[in-house]
Amino acid sequence: MQIPRHKTEPVDDIPQSANLSIMKFVCRIAQKDGVWTVEHASKDVGPIRVTAQTREEARRKMEGEIHYWLEMCPCSGEAYRDLEIDLVEQLTC
Repeated sequence: MQIPRHKTEPVDDIPQSANLSIMKFVCRIAQKDGVWTVEHASKDVGPIRVTAQTREEARRKMEGEIHYWLEMCPCSGEAYRDLEIDLVEQLTC
């Protein structure tokens, strides 16, 4: 008895690919009067500013905003599943 072999063929004519990568974003963080502010500006996502009551909440909000803006510009063909947020302390006067 001969076992049939399956051929691997595309389901449609459109080639599907996604480049998964970790993208690093450097952000400025500052705290004033109990409010944490995180800012980032780059050509990839433009200027973003978020505020929150805790440092971790501000970091999470920034990560969400960056994900949102990357998804709004799908022209790169990149799928940014993992982002690395580098927080740099900003001195307040």
